[in-house]
Amino acid sequence: MEALFSFLYNGLAFVIALSLLVFVHEWGHYFVARLCGVRIEVFSIGFGKEIWGRTDKNGTRWKFSYIPLGGYVKFFGDAGAASNPDDDSLKGMTPEEKAVAFHFKPLYQRAAIVFAGPAVNILFAVFILAGFFGFLGQPYVPPVVDKVVAGSAAERAGFLPGDEIVSIDGDKVESFRDVLLNEVMNVGSEMEVEILRHGQSMTLYVTPEFIDAKDIFGDPIKLPQLGLGHNIIIGSVSPGSPAERAGLKPGDRLETVNGEDISTFRFLQDTIRDNEGSTVSLGVVRNGQNLAFDVTPHMETFMDNGEERTAPIIGIVRAYGVEMREFGFFEAIWGGIVETRNIVERSFVGLWQIISGDRPARELGGPIKIAQIVSISFEEGILSYINIIAMISINLGIINLLPIPMLDGGHLLFYGFEAALGRKLSERTQEYGFRIGLVIILGLMIFATMNDLMGLAG
Repeated sequence: MEALFSFLYNGLAFVIALSLLVFVHEWGHYFVARLCGVRIEVFSIGFGKEIWGRTDKNGTRWKFSYIPLGGYVKFFGDAGAASNPDDDSLKGMTPEEKAVAFHFKPLYQRAAIVFAGPAVNILFAVFILAGFFGFLGQPYVPPVVDKVVAGSAAERAGFLPGDEIVSIDGDKVESFRDVLLNEVMNVGSEMEVEILRHGQSMTLYVTPEFIDAKDIFGDPIKLPQLGLGHNIIIGSVSPGSPAERAGLKPGDRLETVNGEDISTFRFLQDTIRDNEGSTVSLGVVRNGQNLAFDVTPHMETFMDNGEERTAPIIGIVRAYGVEMREFGFFEAIWGGIVETRNIVERSFVGLWQIISGDRPARELGGPIKIAQIVSISFEEGILSYINIIAMISINLGIINLLPIPMLDGGHLLFYGFEAALGRKLSERTQEYGFRIGLVIILGLMIFATMNDLMGLAG
């Protein structure tokens, strides 16, 4: 019963998040279409048979449908949810009907209506992130190196603990976050890094590289890494936990696990999980002294999207010790714009890395993994949940701009040909395009879902 309740609870969180983002996306189309004088026949959240709906004074049917995996706005003159033209209907329209039909609007208006959906998704994320910055501030970590991972690209380049990073490829570095962003954006490309070491300016050259890691579900992924890190300090130790029984205390600085340098907290978690409950040896620094502790994790059971899982836990929480920078109103808005731009850039880079083969295609997640991520964020609290909604909104906008027929980007691609040729593409060409787009989208959905299922199967 508990598993069923958890599944329904987390499933509802996913449906609410997806429905909200679909509404935001379709409202973008709807709003600009109304500005352009287009008659909207249907505004649907979900596909399939209608659950509930109402018709407004303008004749638009607002409704919820049974399949909550998307939505659509149907314009006057459309043959279906994909906004492909109803040729028989268009041919028999009167001049008055043509004036409110989407497919008879000027090219620039049709392009604006189509582009508005993804654009509003991205603007919605800007609004959410600006709200975070305005009300909560932004975490700030100074760009100073605490540790250098042995054998990493940073060690080979000559970085040392205490180095202060001043600029990367001529761009000023203001926080350690800027370093991490460049790490992601420049995998495989050499970076020119200006540092200060004991007050002396130096230039180092380093190329970020991929390392093998695991995501929050334990699935293998590749992560970009320079090999620069911060000290990992224990913030709290759970009473009665394996860590407390072993003698670990808040304030201890974690250095090694099973003789390997702890580069990130994720690395510690992965090592504990990979040992499957076996004893791990932790090297720590306490008050300047090097100490060693043997810790035997206990297996803890938790619910993950309705599925019962177990994982080895030692019972420590990391102390982040970061400064929160406050923002004024306009600073928060600008911060939201910049953060959204960074996420868009990272998304395109990540997509290209999968296409080019630098990262495995199994990292491409589908609806099941998205639902898992949303569920985990919901369990972590409302702020985490809202943040994930912003991330998904950005990616929903990006995906819809891909030049694949059936998506908004596919329509924009057709409009580009129309502008170049001075005429619309033939009905047959558009029909073939929509068929090809449908095959591509279904293929990607099946592939991503198979990745999700293989991840669940372990």
